[in-house]
Amino acid sequence: MIELKNITKAYGGIKVVNSIDLTIPEGELLVLLGESGCGKTTTLKMINRLIQPSSGEVKIDGRNNTDMPPYELRREIGYCFQKIGLFPHMTVADNIAITLQLLNWERSKKKERVIELLELTELDPKVFYHRYPKELSGGQAQRVAVARALSARPKVILFDEPFGKLDPLNRSHLQKEIIKIKEKVSFTGVFVTHDMMEALLLGTRIAIMKEGSLIQIDTPKNIFNSPKDDYVASLIRAPKEQMKQLEATLQGRNG
Repeated sequence: MIELKNITKAYGGIKVVNSIDLTIPEGELLVLLGESGCGKTTTLKMINRLIQPSSGEVKIDGRNNTDMPPYELRREIGYCFQKIGLFPHMTVADNIAITLQLLNWERSKKKERVIELLELTELDPKVFYHRYPKELSGGQAQRVAVARALSARPKVILFDEPFGKLDPLNRSHLQKEIIKIKEKVSFTGVFVTHDMMEALLLGTRIAIMKEGSLIQIDTPKNIFNSPKDDYVASLIRAPKEQMKQLEATLQGRNG
């Protein structure tokens, strides 16, 4: 379980995250949704202390995240982000196993885990194990990044707009993969996106942010059907209109 208690982050007196209280139960995939600059990535990064809050506290399984050095904390939290961040001089296998190396896993155990993760993310180990990042497509590289985030079996995984730069087809494939992986692997996740359709597809719940504050937290179904205010309704409008346009188009073609 992740608990954010009265978390605030300010720069030069300007609050980019304003007194957020949020509890994420074990096993939930919570989506933080909002426009650029709303504070969602800052909120995410305060969980693993890439950003230090100005006030408030973050607890993971009841333990304050300041109770251990940042580097130890981050080894226990998977992190997958938009820029992918694979090391170009290292093979796919070595990139996936980097946290396992830091944790002093035995060589045979590391290899076994890497193969397991490649299969989980639908990358053939015989094909991809010894490849380098430059030999991967964008979608393949992001699958490797997801595998790396899962490598040490973390209880918590943070996703910072990981599919934002992918083309629609790869993005759709990876969204489906996250759903499949979540069914097979137990973790508590926080997923940042500005894409309402992605939030509706992936989230157990969605937390909508605006100007550093939480506006509405609910299930995708409830947010879609009962937006709290005009701002949330405006975020829902686009996927609703897309669905209507698609239905009208298909009916027209069938006619």
